[in-house]
Amino acid sequence: LDDHLHTYNRIAGVRKFGLRHVVVEDNYKLGEGATPFDKKSTPKQMFHGEKWKKEGDWLFDNTVAYAEFPPLVPPIMAAAFKGKRKEAGG
Repeated sequence: LDDHLHTYNRIAGVRKFGLRHVVVEDNYKLGEGATPFDKKSTPKQMFHGEKWKKEGDWLFDNTVAYAEFPPLVPPIMAAAFKGKRKEAGG
């Protein structure tokens, strides 16, 4: 899921249709994110936010495996990087 909508609601919704495997591309910490929904609805937030205990408990009970992976693109490639970049090409 990478649509910057309410991720928790999307996970609950796809479960109703029998989808069992979900990858959440943006899994922000509590209060972080690119959109208002990103800041309040990712699995990480559901698991760690007291405000979201009910949702976190449901997610925990309906999750067999949960893993977080490091960013695939190094920070040097981020738009905010102001250091020297290599020229494009090989």
